[in-house]
Amino acid sequence: MEEGSPEENETNTTPETEEQAQGKKKTRRDSTIGVLIDKAPTDIETYLPFYRQNQKDLRVVSFLSRQMEKNNVAPNREILNIQQTAFGKLGESSLIYKNAVRLINLPETLSSDEYFNILLSFKAIDDKETFQDILKDMENKNVPYNMNIFSLLFDQYSANPIDIISTQKLREKMDKSGLTPSDHVLNSLLRIYFRSHMFSEIHEIWEQMKNPEVSITLESYSYLMRVLKNNRKDLEGLKKRCEPNLKHGTPVTLDTILRSACQNKDESTIHKVLREMDLNNYRQSPEALMELIVYFSRGNQLDKSEHYYKLLKKQGHFPSVGVYNSLLISYMRREHDLSKAEEHLEEMKMNKIAPNEETLLILFDWYRKKKTQPDYDNLLLLAAQNKVPLSSVGTRIVRNYLEHNNQESLIKTLNLMQSLNALPNDATIRDLIKYFSRLGNIVWIRKATVMANTRGLSFSEAQDAISEKLRSYVVNRDLSSVVQFRDLKRISKSNLSPAAFFFRRARRVPLPHDKKQPNPEN
Repeated sequence: MEEGSPEENETNTTPETEEQAQGKKKTRRDSTIGVLIDKAPTDIETYLPFYRQNQKDLRVVSFLSRQMEKNNVAPNREILNIQQTAFGKLGESSLIYKNAVRLINLPETLSSDEYFNILLSFKAIDDKETFQDILKDMENKNVPYNMNIFSLLFDQYSANPIDIISTQKLREKMDKSGLTPSDHVLNSLLRIYFRSHMFSEIHEIWEQMKNPEVSITLESYSYLMRVLKNNRKDLEGLKKRCEPNLKHGTPVTLDTILRSACQNKDESTIHKVLREMDLNNYRQSPEALMELIVYFSRGNQLDKSEHYYKLLKKQGHFPSVGVYNSLLISYMRREHDLSKAEEHLEEMKMNKIAPNEETLLILFDWYRKKKTQPDYDNLLLLAAQNKVPLSSVGTRIVRNYLEHNNQESLIKTLNLMQSLNALPNDATIRDLIKYFSRLGNIVWIRKATVMANTRGLSFSEAQDAISEKLRSYVVNRDLSSVVQFRDLKRISKSNLSPAAFFFRRARRVPLPHDKKQPNPEN
């Protein structure tokens, strides 16, 4: 009797370990395959049982395929399908091509499952051209797609860059087929539509996912959190279904959920995700840390925002300008923390992080409390240096001076804005015309009128003020002012036509250089 034979094993009373049992099983299998090698059979029926028993063992399938080729045994349809699956998992390009050709050239038309198997193998080796050729072959032979093929294609279309046109066509085809979308398809569609900002389609998919039997991935949960943030009822139901699965979340998925929770201001979810990440020693991404800084800054929890700020710096990253803006606002709310705000401003300069429009408006509010003209001028210059639109910041400064009737500082700021090719907004230009008209400042009425003409504005709000001032000049025979108003009329052209009566009166005022001196009373 041979050592290790079944008969000897039956008489052995010593309990065997699992490892020993696995070893014996492998020995029997290898000895059986050895017999197959020794006999070198040429009939397919001898190979078929081995394929069926070992189809998940890629090494054995590969070995059997070589033996069949060596012995000139042609595989049948069942064996070809088993081989195609194994070669796809192994990534054997040459064998995948060879086997696929054999399958497609069979006299019988392949089923949807068999085509799916072939498509899967070509996806494994990233052969997109042949993948498309297989789909065309299915179309030519009128082989319908099954849900596995739909899932495979939606997965492909959700990769970067997203193919939204093909997605929509495929979805129409799936709807016409009458098949119910699988959980995988719904999650893939949600990913595609979220990344394409197609929110009406997301709500359509969500209606189908409301079915409690549909499995929602944590990735889909992170997307739906942002879309449903204003729908409290749906959001609460979604959280109940998905939050128990947080413990199974990957670092990337939990990080994405954390960012969504911060944007939704969902404090309970934030703490749950942070707890799971701490338990698994997962580190937050720089993007998630920035969201946490903004969230806690807005909530005036500066101790926590500073904690995550230090973690961000420890990772070797610096906040974005939006994060700095949130910190600045928080510290400026607390008067005793202005020094901390100044510290962050200096850090922005050191790290060459350019301020944006929001930063400049935050600084404007700060400078307004200090009431110092040099700070305002520096603010405009800072905006120009960083190519930030000057209109909004300049408008705030101009309106501040208008409210405080500070003509000197106002003119200084307007001159600086003109040198930087910037204009206040439309409403402020109209207010400037009225303001300078009341003061009788002809020079700046003219300049403000030119600003308005540049914007193509009308002067209905300023007509009364201008007309009244012109009336006083005509009545009082203020010749120099009348001359300037004539010039203003020439500049403004037809925009001041409602005041034409007073301009006609002005033209009748006798001036020294006029050839005729008409009677102003006529």
